Amino acid sequence: MKRNHFAEYAAYSEKYPDVKIMISIGGWSACGYFSEMAYTKEGRASFISSCIDLMKQYPWIDGIDLDWEYPGGSNDGERLSEGEGDQGCPIWGTKEEDQKNYASLCQEMRETFDQEFGEGVKKLTACASCSTSWTLPNQDWPSAAPYLDLINIMTYDMAGVWDGVTGHSSSLTGVKGAISYFLSKDIKASKLNIGTPLYSTGFVMSDDIDPASVVGAKIEETSVDGDAYTEKELREFENGAISGYTIKKDGAKVVMDEEFDNGGVGWHYAYDSKNGAAYMYNDDEKSEYYKWFLSYESPLSLQDKLDIIDQYDLAGIIVWECSQDVNEHEMIKQMGDNLIQK
Repeated sequence: MKRNHFAEYAAYSEKYPDVKIMISIGGWSACGYFSEMAYTKEGRASFISSCIDLMKQYPWIDGIDLDWEYPGGSNDGERLSEGEGDQGCPIWGTKEEDQKNYASLCQEMRETFDQEFGEGVKKLTACASCSTSWTLPNQDWPSAAPYLDLINIMTYDMAGVWDGVTGHSSSLTGVKGAISYFLSKDIKASKLNIGTPLYSTGFVMSDDIDPASVVGAKIEETSVDGDAYTEKELREFENGAISGYTIKKDGAKVVMDEEFDNGGVGWHYAYDSKNGAAYMYNDDEKSEYYKWFLSYESPLSLQDKLDIIDQYDLAGIIVWECSQDVNEHEMIKQMGDNLIQK
């Protein structure tokens, strides 16, 4: 299976030589061994050697992305993994050791890649949290940044059932906060990517619905499987909504057109213009979605992010994940129209 998949990338690389194809290693549920690996110089050397072997075996691999979530852990404290599926934020030694070892890993990868392939030939990037209070204070990005080509700030999953209330999983306000955090650490804007989620984050509201206060409403302890709803399903909910707004194009930009309200009950979708975030909620007692609140990325909220990239002169945007766009790839095309074809 891997051979077939990799063969497609090899053909793609030959057809589009200017496109950089990288391998990302890690993720929230696959970070259990990062801290242990980076704890010693020997462990780091073994990992780097494996990366080099992989890039030599598959020359179309243009670099490595480190998705260690997260060096130094979080405000939950120093802990090891609690089991499969809960491997985020493990720490093998101490927070301070993690910070130092992560910077050493980035430096040693950069230097070894340059020695093996030529200076700057193979890229090195890293994923970063967007939480300016829960995780980022535990990382030392200024020490790692000089060795990285790009830092991919995952500006999504900013809200969840852990908050006890509905909220925006990705918002312009949250994006601005994350950008400001990195810039305050003297990290260049040209090294920063922000992120967009092409899926929803779901909540079930516990009290009677008040349209004026569905954002920040109390929720049930259990969540809906909102992550299962991609842009395709979300667009279907929008199409059947009884209130919302329409959008139109102003050149390459998506802007709000007219608001509508057909009355009755069902899906309502709205835009929090103060925070730059789209959401939907359902007030139909007969619906299986009654009291659901879905936070998601719409073309309008995506446009806000694309505009902020231009405003701050950021490197660009990352997508989690492109397969969750509509079949016509409208959101991906919107990114291309605004960022590439300007």
